[in-house]
Amino acid sequence: MYYVHKDYSGSWLCITNSSGAVAQERSFGACMQTVSRFHREKVGGRRRNPSDWSYTGLPSSYKFSRGYTNHEYLDKFGLINMPACHIPISSGGGRNGRMYDPVVGRFLSPDNFVQTPGFTQSYNRYAYCLNNPLKYTDPSGEKWKWWQVALLEVLTGGGVSITSTIAGTTILTTAIGAQTTAQTIDLMVSSTKMSINLVKDIFNPGDHIYEDDSWIFEDMFNWHKIEFGMINQTRDMFRYDKSATGEEKFMQTINTLFGGELLQTMVGNSFAHLQNIRGNIDKIGYYEGRTTIRVKENSFKKYSGVSHGHYLFGEEMALNPNDTEYDVDLFAHEFGHTYQSRIAGPSYYLNWGIPSGLLDKDYPEDDADYRAHENLGIWPHTDYWGNPIITETTRMNFWDLMAGPFSIFWYY
Repeated sequence: MYYVHKDYSGSWLCITNSSGAVAQERSFGACMQTVSRFHREKVGGRRRNPSDWSYTGLPSSYKFSRGYTNHEYLDKFGLINMPACHIPISSGGGRNGRMYDPVVGRFLSPDNFVQTPGFTQSYNRYAYCLNNPLKYTDPSGEKWKWWQVALLEVLTGGGVSITSTIAGTTILTTAIGAQTTAQTIDLMVSSTKMSINLVKDIFNPGDHIYEDDSWIFEDMFNWHKIEFGMINQTRDMFRYDKSATGEEKFMQTINTLFGGELLQTMVGNSFAHLQNIRGNIDKIGYYEGRTTIRVKENSFKKYSGVSHGHYLFGEEMALNPNDTEYDVDLFAHEFGHTYQSRIAGPSYYLNWGIPSGLLDKDYPEDDADYRAHENLGIWPHTDYWGNPIITETTRMNFWDLMAGPFSIFWYY
């Protein structure tokens, strides 16, 4: 029988036998260590001689493969396997994780998550623990818990939230400018079109296919309907996602009370005015506090639909679940994205918008389909036999709301 003695980070430093005698000692390099007077190299987790901390005279074999931060060493390859060590194998842990090269101090593949978007070290997804393994460990390989984020906030002296606040303020200011510009240009274009249509109707009253004169004011009506969407969002503002967890419902409440969807709603409002300027809008409706905009066919190049906060758009899209003459499945899918927006608030684009629109990831789309079914009773995408096409759904936690501990106050 052997006993393992670890340091504060969980690294195996000493192994003793049943009589208390030392059977083997271990030592591992730090994240950045001075090798000589003029040379420093990244050697995080690299095995070293416990007697003098050099990298020579190492044992030819070890009694156990575990070592640095309790992870598994693959000595024949010079790599460290970093799975979720604390999770039982029966539950999916302790198997294969990302491979880490202790000589260069980097993983061979990137982290799946950007842990703290307001902290620059998070964007080096090949580094271990924000490039600071002397302070932190990552036993599960998953996202940080909220209390860990709070601890990081304390350790950085508020650096995370300060960075998030500056970035958020800049983004919001830009969004306000873009929205004001879009509103103004659309109003000018709509007014001009209305004047031209009035002249046409006066001098050529029969030169159109419409039964009434509503076509004259169509673009101006659209402008007002788009703006009414900013007011209409207060309706059903506390209508919760039926598929949401308790934590997600709490996050939705916080975002509802503090305007957490302001950024994406302003983007949606601007995008709607852009579609009106281009003459792409077919009809505008409202459903459960959201503004639903059906655009004409081939209005979008890459996608058939898109959702921004309280505004959702789709080519030949239904305006509500009962608008069966048009694409109800597309409506349900885009409406599913609005539930993501309600819950994620200011971090919506980071968590779902960018992965969906720019990175072509499947999980935001699958999650939107799942939420659409739970709330509207519609599976937007099914196979030949009518079975839903879903590979995974995403449940959010408290940290996902924040994108930096206090980014809920980005807008204030």
